[in-house]
Amino acid sequence: MAIALVRQSDSATQSGTTCVVTITAPTAGNALILTFKNGHDLNTISSVSGGGVTWAKAVSYNDGTVGDIDIWYGTGSSGSGTSITITMSGTVSGTYAPVVSEWSGMAASPLDGTPSSTTGNSSTITGPSITPSVANELFIWQNINASGVAISGAMGGGFTAFT
Repeated sequence: MAIALVRQSDSATQSGTTCVVTITAPTAGNALILTFKNGHDLNTISSVSGGGVTWAKAVSYNDGTVGDIDIWYGTGSSGSGTSITITMSGTVSGTYAPVVSEWSGMAASPLDGTPSSTTGNSSTITGPSITPSVANELFIWQNINASGVAISGAMGGGFTAFT
């Protein structure tokens, strides 16, 4: 079965040390992926819960000055739960940018690698080389942009971007 995007949500509310994303109840067996951007403070994600999955951190990056980006995932949803609760390391001080997406066709243990760094400046960002280990893989990328400049461009290497 091919990996396919089912739906995504960025409908979030924030209070205290939590950020809650409201989703449509996922289909049983599907995977959920959280991409998260915090460009306002140095809070990091302590835990993620909800959506009928057990969440695991794929990758996290905190630059120590601008903020934090994270990618978390959970597979084999029970099909229950419409709230994804993101617990932060400190009190929320700005508007975070979480997106939860639901995917069908993903393996039970889908993570086969994470890149460790990117390089770039105000006009170009280059990610590290990634070699998929099997056919029909899903590549998720998250960035943090403290400059406020719009990011545009095309994915290379046969990848397709979604928004």
